[in-house]
Amino acid sequence: MSFKNKILLIIAFASVDALGTLTESSLFGIAELFQTGSFTQATQVGSGMVGVLNVSANTIIRLIVVLIHSNIDNDQLSFYIFMSVLILLCFIAVYVYYRLIHIPPVNIRINQQMALFQQEKRRDIVELHSLENELSFWKLIIILKTHLFVQFYVLFITLLLWPGIPCSASTNGWFNSSGKLWWCSPFVIGTFNLEDLIGRTLAIKVHQYFSEKICLLCALLRSLFIIIIFYRHTIDNILLLCLIIIMGITNGLLATVTFMVRPNSIVGMNNCERAAYLMTAALYFGIASGSIVAAILSITHLI
Repeated sequence: MSFKNKILLIIAFASVDALGTLTESSLFGIAELFQTGSFTQATQVGSGMVGVLNVSANTIIRLIVVLIHSNIDNDQLSFYIFMSVLILLCFIAVYVYYRLIHIPPVNIRINQQMALFQQEKRRDIVELHSLENELSFWKLIIILKTHLFVQFYVLFITLLLWPGIPCSASTNGWFNSSGKLWWCSPFVIGTFNLEDLIGRTLAIKVHQYFSEKICLLCALLRSLFIIIIFYRHTIDNILLLCLIIIMGITNGLLATVTFMVRPNSIVGMNNCERAAYLMTAALYFGIASGSIVAAILSITHLI
C-alpha cells in the first residue's frame, strides 16, 4: 500500500474501533443491570457474530468481484470490504442499542438507575444495600482482579498472535497454489471468528465448571500458543488451523465466562454496571496491548 493508503488504514481502524467501543461498552453496561449472566453472554455472542458475518460477507463479495475482475488487487479489495461491512455493522449496533433501551424491562432498569444517580447527586437519603455503598472503583478492582487479569490476558495473547502471525505463515499444499489468496481470509480469520463464536455460545452451558482459578490457569496455558511464532514457517497449514480452532474456542469461552459470572460480593445494579465497565476496559486494554506489541515486533523484525 502507498503512504496515503496507510494513513487511510489508520484512520479507518481508529474510527471503526471508536464506534465499536462506544456501542459495545454501552450494551455491556445495560446487560449488567440484570442479575442473570445470560444477558451479558448474549452481548458477547452478538460481538462474536459480528466477526463471523464480516468474514462471510467479505468472502462472498470477493468471490463475486474476482469472478468479474480477475486482475483486481485482493489485499485492497479485502480491506475496503472489511471496513465497509464493519462500519455498517457498527451503525446497526447503534440502532439496536436505541431499540433496546425502549424495551419496557430495560427502560425500567435504566430509569431506576438514573433516578438513583440523581438522588445521590442531590445527596438525598437512599436506602441501598450496605455493600453497594462500600464498593468504590478501587474495591471493585480488588474483587475483580482475577476476572480483570484473565479478560486482559486472554485478549492480549489472542491479538499478539492473531491474525498477523498465522497470515504471514508459509503456505503449503493447496494453500500454496490456488488457495493462497484465501489463506488469511477466510481461513485464518474466519476459522478463529467461528470458533470464538462457538466458545461464547457454549459459555452459558459450561460456566459452572470454570472457577476463578480454572479460568486463570486456562488463560496462562494459552501462552503456549506463542510457539506459533517460531514454527509458523515449518508447521503444516492444517495443523496451524487446528491450533487456531483451539485458540478461538478458548478465547470466546474464557472471555465470556469471566465477564458473565461476577463474584457474589458484587450486588446491586450500580455496582454491577460499574463492574461491567471495568471488565470492558480490561477487554479493550488486552486488545490494544496485544495489537501494539505485535506491531512493534513486526516493525523491528523480531518476528
